[in-house]
Amino acid sequence: MASSSISITSGVFLVIFVWLWSSCLYANGCYTSIISFGDSLADTGNLKQLASISNRVLPLFLPPYGENFLNQSTGRCSNGRLIIDFLAERLGLPLVPPFLQDKGNNNMVTFKQGVNYAVAGATALDRSVLEPRGIVNPMTNASLGVQLAWFKQSLPSICGNESNCRDFIGRSLILVGEIGGNDYNYPILWGKSVEEVESFVPLVIDIIISAIDELIEMGAKTLVVPGNFPVGCSASYLTVCGSEKEEYDHVVGKSELQTRQINDTDLGQFSGFFSLNFKSTITRGIEITEWKILEGKKLKKQLLLQMHK
Repeated sequence: MASSSISITSGVFLVIFVWLWSSCLYANGCYTSIISFGDSLADTGNLKQLASISNRVLPLFLPPYGENFLNQSTGRCSNGRLIIDFLAERLGLPLVPPFLQDKGNNNMVTFKQGVNYAVAGATALDRSVLEPRGIVNPMTNASLGVQLAWFKQSLPSICGNESNCRDFIGRSLILVGEIGGNDYNYPILWGKSVEEVESFVPLVIDIIISAIDELIEMGAKTLVVPGNFPVGCSASYLTVCGSEKEEYDHVVGKSELQTRQINDTDLGQFSGFFSLNFKSTITRGIEITEWKILEGKKLKKQLLLQMHK
């Protein structure tokens, strides 16, 4: 039986390339499609479509965003391509279209080679969890749970019956994130303490684990699960949190001393706290959920966990 594999990064997406080239499951093109969940790091146009419904115009829909992309697309939080675009090109697949489209467009045939549910500004946690804690998402309510619900609802139109859909999912490269960064961005940039934001970490990790479990139950065999970025290196974070001037890096690259200074700040320690808990929890989650129901019998899936630092 084919094994499942999960790759975890600490926010450095380029390591995904190395991993993909060495772990192809299918000789005929490796993967037949890409399925993506996440936030602005992967959104290829979903927020743009959501905003058009309410006639909102956000800066990321205007130049210089998209100015170096084919057809001057402005649905990406970039002046050009995103990591997901480079992945699709390298795997010989079409660029992954956003799930949300104009009502007149029928892209279900296109979606068979890839579909993107990621939404810029999305959080891992749902609004019902964040708002009682005083966190309001000003961008969108398309949390990871909402994106997973879209995926389930769209499957029959994309791949037909349960058996075909299980095969479709199994032959897909599934990107679960990066997601969760905005669960920390909003409260920290609005002035909440790092200690308070740390209490969100178990909740964020649990919801990501739950999504991974559901996808594996549905037939997923290869999942890439990126971690969060080192927020202690972000100028906006350092400014809001009132960090000392010497914690900034004013030149490209950091000396060993500068790196140690950033890592020793509250923000740097928070990044390490999240990363450590994220990796160890996913490892435990895999061990707990290895038993899956397949064709009426309990079979143990051999899961390959590749850790990238």
